[in-house]
Parts: sequence; C-alpha cells; structure tokens
Amino acid sequence: MPVDVPSAAAPAAAGSVPTPVTASVIAPATAPAPAPATAPAFAPVTAPVAGARPDAAPGERRRPGEPTSGSALDVALQALRRSIGTGEFSPGQRLPSEAELGRLLGVSRSSLREAIRMLAALGVLVVRHGSGTYVSDLRAADIVSSLSLTLGLLPLEGLLEVYEMRRVLEAHATGQAAARRPDELMPELDAILTELEQVHDPATASELDSRFHTLVDEAAGNPTMTAMLTVFRRRGRNYQIFGAAGTADVKVVSDRGHRAIYRALLHRDPGAAETAAADHIAQTEAWLRLLKPLPDPPS
Repeated sequence: MPVDVPSAAAPAAAGSVPTPVTASVIAPATAPAPAPATAPAFAPVTAPVAGARPDAAPGERRRPGEPTSGSALDVALQALRRSIGTGEFSPGQRLPSEAELGRLLGVSRSSLREAIRMLAALGVLVVRHGSGTYVSDLRAADIVSSLSLTLGLLPLEGLLEVYEMRRVLEAHATGQAAARRPDELMPELDAILTELEQVHDPATASELDSRFHTLVDEAAGNPTMTAMLTVFRRRGRNYQIFGAAGTADVKVVSDRGHRAIYRALLHRDPGAAETAAADHIAQTEAWLRLLKPLPDPPS
C-alpha cells in the first residue's frame, strides 16, 4: 500500500509542527486454508490409470500432462497415451474391460471405443475380439510403419520436404549396408539391376527400384530405419517419374545411380556408398521438382 509523504512543493510553515510521516502497515499474507480432503478421483485398480479430467475442482492439483480442456475423446485418448507411455500399461498387457476403463477415466464408453480405435490404427493397441484389448509389443518399426496412414496423403510440396529426410537416412543406411552386407546379397542386387536396366514399363521399373533399395536398407541392420525409409519410398512411388513425357533420360540416369551404389557395396566402401545414395536421392528430388507429376492413389 502507498506511504503518505509530505509534498516537497509545499514546505511546512515556520513554527508549525510537521505532520509525522505515516506508513500503512502491510499485513502479512495469510496462507490459504488447506483444501478439505477429498476421495480419490478413481478407485484403485491393479494397473492404475492416471485419469485426465478437465473439470478438476478448484484447489485440486492436476497431474503432469493432464489436459485442462477438451472433449471426452481428448480426455480418453490422452489418458490412455499417458498410461501406456509411463509404463502403467506395459507392452502385451491386457487393458481393463471397457466398462471399468471408462469408469476409471471418467469418460463414456463410446468415447473410449473411439480412442481405442485411434490407437489401434497407430499400432499402439491390438483389439482381439472375444479376448479384449491389449497394448501392442510397441516395436519401433511397427509404430513407424503406421505413419504411412498420414504420410501417404502428402502433397508434392510435403513429399519434397520428406525427401530431404530420406536423402540423409538413405545415405546412412547405404553406408551401413556397405560395412555389414552379407556376401549373398550382391548376386541378388545384381540380378535386380540387370532386370531393371532392361525394362521400360514404368510400374515394373518402380517395383524393381523399390526392391533394390529395400534390400539395401535391410542390410543396414536397423528395422526401424528400414520401416521409415519404406514409408518415405511408398509415397514417393505414387508420384511416377518413370515414363513421364519428355523424360527418356530419367531412367538412364537412375540406372547409373543404382550401379554406383552397387559398386560401393561390392567394394565394402561405406563412404562411397553414402555419397552414391545421397546423389541418387538428390537427383530424384530434382526430377520431382521439375516434372511435378500428379499423384496416383495411395497404396
């Protein structure tokens, strides 16, 4: 509160007794009364689920990450995600029944079913009819593969952003393959490239191209990286550049790029393999920017 001080512009008259300076006393803040004890939001279960209720009572402490608002579906979805992410429900574990889980989360069974469907589509949950709903094995490769549901809808502009990521990952994977590949891989790759160099049908060429890169990626030994590159490549194949009008040189240059990758793998040269793969993907990016092909339906 303000302190009352005499004005400097109006000095006290001679002989008068100055008015003493007064200061308002600031009362110490009183601590708020403790909130009355309340019953737990949810009844305890064998595998506790952290509920996410946007309508928590005043003074009730929210759990970390609990949404402050949203629909019943948002609440159910976020509560399930949090319970799985924190390990309350572990990979392979069966969830409580819909009725019990809905009661624990404070949401309707219809909202809960929708949340379960969404997480099942993403590979997080597995619904076994007659048995129940389980947390999946949560293998990274499986979760990454589910990205095809959304990445498979990207327009060309978005795909080109993805291709920058593909260029980096493909180069790394090809370098790893050069160091780790088994001897029996090389005859198989050579057979694919020989066939690819002889075909002119765009669909067949695209299929052989994909098989070549998939085998190389698998030789790198990282299933999650292979899954991610497969998702990238699958959407890229929807934008067909083989056989487009005025692109007779596209396949010739692409075939040369594949052979450069093959030679680096044959000589077990990771550096050369990374460079060849990065150059090959960069060339594909350039063609996509130049040709701007229309997409085929997502596979």
